[in-house]
Amino acid sequence: MRLGRLVDVKKGKKAERVYSRPAAGLNRYLQIDDLRPDATPKYVEPFACPLAAKADAVIAWDGANAGTVSFGLDGYAGSTLAIVHPDTHEVWTPYLGRFLESRFGYLQATTKGATVPHLSNDVLERLEMPLPDLPVQRRIAGILDKADRLRRMRRYALELSDQFLPALFLRMFGDPAENPRGWNTVNLGELAERVTKGESPNWQGFAYQDTGILFVTSENVGWGQPILDKRKYISEEFHSKLRRSQLRAGDLLINLVGASIGRACLVGPAMTPGNVNQAVCVVTLDPDRALPLFVLTVLLTPQMQRRLLGESVESARANISLGDVADLRVAIPPTRHQLEFADAAGRVSAQANCDRESLRQAEHLFHSLLNQYFGKED
Repeated sequence: MRLGRLVDVKKGKKAERVYSRPAAGLNRYLQIDDLRPDATPKYVEPFACPLAAKADAVIAWDGANAGTVSFGLDGYAGSTLAIVHPDTHEVWTPYLGRFLESRFGYLQATTKGATVPHLSNDVLERLEMPLPDLPVQRRIAGILDKADRLRRMRRYALELSDQFLPALFLRMFGDPAENPRGWNTVNLGELAERVTKGESPNWQGFAYQDTGILFVTSENVGWGQPILDKRKYISEEFHSKLRRSQLRAGDLLINLVGASIGRACLVGPAMTPGNVNQAVCVVTLDPDRALPLFVLTVLLTPQMQRRLLGESVESARANISLGDVADLRVAIPPTRHQLEFADAAGRVSAQANCDRESLRQAEHLFHSLLNQYFGKED
């Protein structure tokens, strides 16, 4: 049935004053963060605003997260949210919430507004939701809840794996900015065989290809890991011309500009042969002086990120130069200590890769079940 025949949609309102702690006479105030697990509750005094009950679904109506859904919440709805209230006892709210979740991509694609996107009430009401009997709705919602819990557990396990390596580094070497062990401190450029950046292939007739030599951009440099979901390729001919930016296994990549400035990762086997563009710095380390994994971990610590980017948000650089990278002071312990760290890090990395694959499978299972019960998005 069309959703407009089953639910009533009420837009939230902005509160004048929000409290961080509960008190007598205050009610919970729901904002976009509250649609995610483990949100920190906020509170308001009663005011003329739609009040969500646990039997309602709550959906983000405005902004980049429009279409995000949760249910089982109660409180006043903020101005960027809307309450989706079932008007009939024939709808089980967790089932409704999972259906809306299955239509997230479609709802995002049909938002209106050039500056601040917002959902369309007409589009929402025209959605057609399968409506089996309540026992079937409960069974489907229960299965999806189990699949959702599984992916949340996998995500939490991966977060623990990702936190272990920085903790191990601090235990072995201390704060890299303070250098409490008194290790020898040198410029990063002194440890490198080359510090360069990529090139933009701008010759006449250039075009990206479906296959060929990998061409890495700042989008492919993740936080400690390469991101290779979206790949660009160039021809062998252009690869041979872009000699300065050719990659070697173990090279350190650092983003120089943009929203991901300072992000860094290592070049793995899947990235060679390859090239990078002008927004990415390539550091080839002297293996007799510094191990790439050790230096990468140093660069990703909050202390060294502050040094690289600027000491505060207000003074943070809009871009990083090759000189900034080469001049960064790094405390380098003896090689044997670096090898001990690399050995432990290898085991942690192997576990993180297992956790990452488990999360991928759990995400695939959840979305496959959404498609099975609700069909593909319109």
